[in-house]
Amino acid sequence: MFEKIKAWIKRKRETAREQQAADRLIKHIEQALGFELYEWQRLYIITGIWQPPEGRLHGRTTAYILRLLLDQSKPLLLYEFSQVAAYADNPLWGGNISQYQCSMQAGLGMR
Repeated sequence: MFEKIKAWIKRKRETAREQQAADRLIKHIEQALGFELYEWQRLYIITGIWQPPEGRLHGRTTAYILRLLLDQSKPLLLYEFSQVAAYADNPLWGGNISQYQCSMQAGLGMR
């Protein structure tokens, strides 16, 4: 019984340390950007839970890019268009990425 209590206390301490590290990370990000993130953005950056509000101008791209930049599980390679397309945020880009690629191949520039 005592071992279970010790294990529970250890998990609580580890969780508290992880939460403090997450809070510090968010604080540093907000200082670097010069603005506060929405609560859903903070949650997504730390946990990966994607729950943005409906509509536009809610920081979806900002949250997606920050999480992508902080992901250390694989290198972020952006040397070729196919690599960039692999990171395209599907809810945001929709079909635009393929339209852009077709336009570039046809020699048309897009802004």
